[in-house]
Amino acid sequence: MRTKRISNKDLTKDGWYKHRNLDFSGNVEIEGTFYFRTRGSIRVDGNFKADWSVEAGEDIIVGGSIAVGGNIIAGTNLIAERNIDARVDIEVGMSVGAGGNIKAGSSVKAGWVIRAGGNIVAGEDITTEGEIDAGGSIKAKDCIEAGEKITVGKNIESGWSVIAWGSIKAGGSIKADIGILTAHGDVVAEEISCRRIAVGFNGARSRVIKGKIRRGKIILGRRRRRR
Repeated sequence: MRTKRISNKDLTKDGWYKHRNLDFSGNVEIEGTFYFRTRGSIRVDGNFKADWSVEAGEDIIVGGSIAVGGNIIAGTNLIAERNIDARVDIEVGMSVGAGGNIKAGSSVKAGWVIRAGGNIVAGEDITTEGEIDAGGSIKAKDCIEAGEKITVGKNIESGWSVIAWGSIKAGGSIKADIGILTAHGDVVAEEISCRRIAVGFNGARSRVIKGKIRRGKIILGRRRRRR
């Protein structure tokens, strides 16, 4: 597969990519510690690699993996067939999706949905106004928060709290140093560990906590053991 190498010679005087879109059938490498910005989209069939931050006004869609030494910012969607790895933040207007893992040294933020076939890991927060969905586990040093539901195949681990408007469901365990909170949904896991649990906080209907509680005081909700 061909490789396209881009340097600061390919930028305008005000620091933007010379073309509105970056579209290439192969791999792309951004060489040098400069901020790569395009007003349009980035579409690459292979892998995308940059030493520093990358920003697109529209989509970033990669057929392989994307690895960036700074921030990844997309106005609409950030999609990779394999992995997404940013040393600092991932910030997207709509959705973040990867067939493999999503990893950020700082935060992962999306306006709509965060979805990974593997794991989602952040050095700080994982937040979205929509849903979080992972085939593996999700882990954040600080807060994990979804405007809709959180669904993972394995474990959820937060150094602060896990919060969702809808349900929180894990195939394995849910661990939070502070609390687990839902506005209208249930909490379901094999094991649950935190300081406080409150489910259905905004709803008239009583919600359920299903799973073995290793640690935590139930503030709101009905407990039901998993069979």
